[in-house]
Amino acid sequence: MVGSGIFAIPALVYAGVGEFAPWMFVAVGILFFPIVWCFAQLAARFDESGGPQLYVQAAFGPFLGFQAGWMRYASSAAAAGGNLHVMVSYLAALFPVLEGPVARPVAVLAILWAVMAVNYVGMRSAVRALAAISVLKFLPILALVGAGLLLAPPEFRLALPQFSEAESVVLLVFYTFMGFEGLVISAGEVKSPRRTIPYALMASIGIIALLYMLVQWTYIGVAPALGAGMTGEDVMPLASMAELLAGPWAAGVIVLTAAFSICATTLEAGINTSRVSYAMAENGLLPKVLAHVSPRFHTPDASILLLGGTASLFALSGAFAFLAVASTVSRIVMYLLCAAALPMLRRREMAGGGRGWRLVDIAMPALAIIACLWVARQASVDAFGVLALTVAAGTLLYFLARREPRTVSPESV
Repeated sequence: MVGSGIFAIPALVYAGVGEFAPWMFVAVGILFFPIVWCFAQLAARFDESGGPQLYVQAAFGPFLGFQAGWMRYASSAAAAGGNLHVMVSYLAALFPVLEGPVARPVAVLAILWAVMAVNYVGMRSAVRALAAISVLKFLPILALVGAGLLLAPPEFRLALPQFSEAESVVLLVFYTFMGFEGLVISAGEVKSPRRTIPYALMASIGIIALLYMLVQWTYIGVAPALGAGMTGEDVMPLASMAELLAGPWAAGVIVLTAAFSICATTLEAGINTSRVSYAMAENGLLPKVLAHVSPRFHTPDASILLLGGTASLFALSGAFAFLAVASTVSRIVMYLLCAAALPMLRRREMAGGGRGWRLVDIAMPALAIIACLWVARQASVDAFGVLALTVAAGTLLYFLARREPRTVSPESV
């Protein structure tokens, strides 16, 4: 969940809502809570891996189950493209040539395919790389927050913004909470998933809100000295903060931290998302070629190539802010389907002799659906255009897959 957003969003949120920025994460966290609650309840009902696609298919059948899985897939691909734009912006502080109109897209695609190559050569190598990179990304962020709060402490006050200003950044803040559902995709490989995953989901939202609030408060303390920060034009606000507080060497550390963090997020997306399309192909929801396994590396090679190609198209279509919004809209569709699936599954449990309805069983899915619809309302027409193209492409693949004769499933990954 902590990937590129923490390195790009502080300036955008501060430019939109000023000193209310830290509280935006509390407000959106509250808005997000019913969605996480629905996922916790769904996770408590299944021991298998699959997550959203599994839940929605159990409630509404294979077509809508496919759409839930496909929206998760498309959202991850768009996020990967957006994340790499942030990574290149940070690396350009060390290598200015990367800001060129040709060098930037070339660098984005080169990094993307390097990550896909690590994923391709084996799950073990990918997980080891992910673990090593993840260790390097938290300490510098926490050190920066500590130094900022000590050397340039902000005033901890609640300054309410204009409502229209809050609406303008709600999609970006919503983006920072996305990704929690990665926990449920591999539930079949988790010990006691019905008990441990719901607690982990709830804890993750609180931790993310607190971390982003601390970073945002730190940014507010130094923002008056950062002219671009007042307008949201600072593409690497944490590096700017570090340079102001401790000098160029600290900015260099944050640049490398951003690179490690975004690389880890992209690698994690490659591991999880390529397995989503592989599993869907195995179940007949995508063309069976995507269930092919490399005989040498035992990885889903065709699914990895599809993810790399899809993420490349997204990366070439826009910069971080646009891709973050496009990713959020796709993910919201998946959240809507999962929130609607919970009451359907509860009704079937009641028909089988389960306990009756409680107020919370109705209220929380309803609140989750309302929250998703309100947040989606803030998106631009262009974002919905991308969503329509994504749905159309996925639906075409789904019907092509349904026309294929099914054979014995290939070996598992």
